Amino acid sequence: MIKKKILSIILLVILCFTLNPIAVLANEYDNDGDSNGYDPVEFKFEHINNGKTSSPMDLIKVTDDGTRVIVKNNLIPIAFNDHFTTKKYKDLNVVEFYIPCDITTNNAKCLIPAKSLVLGEISCIQQPKWGNRNAKVYITLKKLIFPNGRQFDICAKPYENGGVLKKSGWTNFGKAAAYTVGGFGLGAGNGAWIGACAGNAWTGTWLGMAIGGGAGLLLGLFTPGMHYKAKKGKVIYMRLCEDIIISPDCCCD
Repeated sequence: MIKKKILSIILLVILCFTLNPIAVLANEYDNDGDSNGYDPVEFKFEHINNGKTSSPMDLIKVTDDGTRVIVKNNLIPIAFNDHFTTKKYKDLNVVEFYIPCDITTNNAKCLIPAKSLVLGEISCIQQPKWGNRNAKVYITLKKLIFPNGRQFDICAKPYENGGVLKKSGWTNFGKAAAYTVGGFGLGAGNGAWIGACAGNAWTGTWLGMAIGGGAGLLLGLFTPGMHYKAKKGKVIYMRLCEDIIISPDCCCD
């Protein structure tokens, strides 16, 4: 009798552990549908064409009524609508981008038409710092505006560099190299002149190159880094932090 009770308890525990994850998943599924404003029970999948060969997400959810949901983590190309530099912009300034080409699905359904505007707000700009540290721009993309005037509230971040706009590390290397080469040149010229006055131009040249090159390298490594600049039309990718719901009457075709 005791063995049967123990066995029944064990079976009951196993059953609870089996059903609990299913219930949790079902609850998350329902909550996801409610938070995004559409019923997730009936939908099919399409794929987005964004010009990116590798992307963390490329799925589009399509509901029965034709509503298309661009799932979060999708990448969408955007281009600067004006010249941008951290010398000009400040915290809380609005930066204007545009969609450079139609964003479509693999079924040739237009999701976002070309020339749509994307507005971003700068949350923080870190100016160049000593130690050759480049400027950083923290920005959130908040608004999508179709050419026909239809607007969508969005939440997205730049995809590159972990969501931060900044110069690549190679620019720091190039700056240090340029300072070093310049130091070599100045040191060689001054060293040759001093050496010639002392009757040994070659020795002066080599010493000048060593001193000038070292000084140039130190200046390149420890002076402030570079500002972030982007020409009008430069394309970056934004990564969606939330779904974008495109109803059938909003589509561009």
